[in-house]
Amino acid sequence: MGTPYKNASSRSNKSTMDCSEFTMWAYREGTWKDLRRGGASSQYKKATKVSRNNLEVDVLVFFSTNATMKYSANSINRIGHLGIYAGNKKILHTMVKVALPIATW
Repeated sequence: MGTPYKNASSRSNKSTMDCSEFTMWAYREGTWKDLRRGGASSQYKKATKVSRNNLEVDVLVFFSTNATMKYSANSINRIGHLGIYAGNKKILHTMVKVALPIATW
């Protein structure tokens, strides 16, 4: 993609991108769906919850980071990152110094 990662980035200058901006961009380009503005926790509030066993390709996947693990498991503040499920237990997401990493669990 060529767009550097920056945590809590603003797309107003389009020179950097964070995880929520990546998902907004990918959905707009790939599915023509508008996820609206907002960070990972904002997108989480709007999402329909599904279990790990029911994940389908293109579903948003939310998870905690080292910085958000201090919050209780039921707290919206625990959401610190998100990506898009790519199938086969792989998640497309953004992170520091890696343009489009693929995480596996």
